[in-house]
Amino acid sequence: MLVRRFTCAVVADLGVANRVIIAAKAARPMPLVYPSVGTAARLRPLTDVFSVKAGIPTALTACAVFLTPASVPAGLLAPDAPLSLVAYGSHRQRRVTHSSFAAEVYASLEGARAATEVAAVHALLATGEEFSLPPLDVYTDNLSVYNTLDADGVVQPKEVGAAVQELHELYYGGALATVTWLRARGQLADILTKHNRMSALADGIRTDRFNVRLGDADYLSKSSPVGSSSVAPSS
Repeated sequence: MLVRRFTCAVVADLGVANRVIIAAKAARPMPLVYPSVGTAARLRPLTDVFSVKAGIPTALTACAVFLTPASVPAGLLAPDAPLSLVAYGSHRQRRVTHSSFAAEVYASLEGARAATEVAAVHALLATGEEFSLPPLDVYTDNLSVYNTLDADGVVQPKEVGAAVQELHELYYGGALATVTWLRARGQLADILTKHNRMSALADGIRTDRFNVRLGDADYLSKSSPVGSSSVAPSS
């Protein structure tokens, strides 16, 4: 009798779980099972920020982390570049920021951390070694953040300077294999911070392709000094 009740309880729980999964699939056209992230791949976090405005002390941050085969060159993504979404989200930043630059710096750092966490979890599950990580190719539509990564000088206030310094260490240490600035229309995470706009992200998820054509004047790319990634020529 006890075994029968236990079996019925397990079946009931599985039924509830299946209904939740089915509802989640129906509510959002995104896969719930993602391809494995291995070292023979590249992770590409794209981050976006909804600008700081009067009356809103914290900026809205969004991040979408994509997986591409290692065969896809770093830097500029071609329209037919294959992409698989492995993580995404948006939230209000914990820190109060007084400039878009500060908010973008925090967003870029959060995006790099999110991609690293995704890679570490997959590496631990696949190999038992959480430090065997694929290259990270970071994308931002803020030119100041892009230029700051290899610029000299002290950034104020101190909190923002500390975040910039951490990005410097990730970049010069090779954790960020490449950094790419692109115009806003190539920023797939844009829809996660803004409403009522055409979504390049939804199109990319539906087709598993980047699907945005950028010209030579629409992007800049650079590699970590210790990285071995090849970057498409930048303007």
